[in-house]
Amino acid sequence: MGPIAALLVLLTAAPAIARRPPCTDGRFTTADGHHVLADVTAPASETIVLDGTSIAIEPACSRVTYKPRRTRKGTIIRAVWADCDGIAGPVTLRALQPARKCDLIKGTVRVKSVRPKRRKVRATRAPYAYDVPLDPQSPWPKFRRTSRQDGRSPITPSLTGGNLWTFQTGKGIFSTPVIGGDGTVYVGSADRTFYAIAPDGTPRWQFLTGEIIDSSALLDDRGRVYIGSGDGKLYALDRTTGDPVWTFAADAPSVSGAFINWFEGNVAIGGDGTLYVPNDNFFTYALDRDTADVRWRFRTADQTWSLPAVDPAAGRLFMGNNNLLAILGSNTFAIDGTSGDSLWDTATDGSIAARAQRARSSVI
Repeated sequence: MGPIAALLVLLTAAPAIARRPPCTDGRFTTADGHHVLADVTAPASETIVLDGTSIAIEPACSRVTYKPRRTRKGTIIRAVWADCDGIAGPVTLRALQPARKCDLIKGTVRVKSVRPKRRKVRATRAPYAYDVPLDPQSPWPKFRRTSRQDGRSPITPSLTGGNLWTFQTGKGIFSTPVIGGDGTVYVGSADRTFYAIAPDGTPRWQFLTGEIIDSSALLDDRGRVYIGSGDGKLYALDRTTGDPVWTFAADAPSVSGAFINWFEGNVAIGGDGTLYVPNDNFFTYALDRDTADVRWRFRTADQTWSLPAVDPAAGRLFMGNNNLLAILGSNTFAIDGTSGDSLWDTATDGSIAARAQRARSSVI
């Protein structure tokens, strides 16, 4: 090829390189069973979270700020943590998000205090993008799927193929199943049992509670499933084994003048991982998902069956309440997710038992 021809090729290719859009942020997971930092068995993988100028390696390294540098080869990532869970001293990530493979992050992590000090990192973009820490491998990780609760799925159903099966429980099923990334179906039953069912319809494990389960579970990005039961308890279970991580007992009805303390309002999660869980004892709880510590309680005039819709950017949640008469108090609320304070409320005659939905036009 002559020099003039080579120059023409370069000039032709240059605009294409310049026009290539920068790689987008997202959640990138390591291979199943491959942990770069965390000394845990669940979740089976770790997640690198890129969000603007913040980065985390979950579950070990919380969010820190970093400055992504974009080049022709891709986005160069360099971040430093003063320490991470279980690791003292600095942790440094040096990685590249290739311009031609934006769904990949590859590089190394250096750890000063423990061996091996240098560890290879390779993580691929999770198939589903959520704005709260739901399981990014799951096509349907909670009731109504997303924090907006629009109930929309990117999956197109097929009328052919598949693996048809039935699974018999001891009594009726009154809740919506949630589905893991591997196809496991998680659902509770009126027989007081919560089931994990394999894609072929065989049971993987089951967990007995003290009462009917008529609310949906939630799958988070740390390998846990959270379920509420009519026994007044919220359970955090290891999703692989079904073993309990912790159990939270709601306040007795006498504390709030209620009649029962039944969890039947499903489970929501905020941008920072806080769980928001309504109970029939007139309280909605904000719980730390690692410890089950109560961050706040929000009291209403009646039972709450309405699952809160979450706005993680604004740090707010929106929910209804079963209160039938406006003269007795409000039954629709906007709540500060951090403090539990009411931002606004309104009253109608008639129960607001349905879940809230957050539209893109900021309408609830």
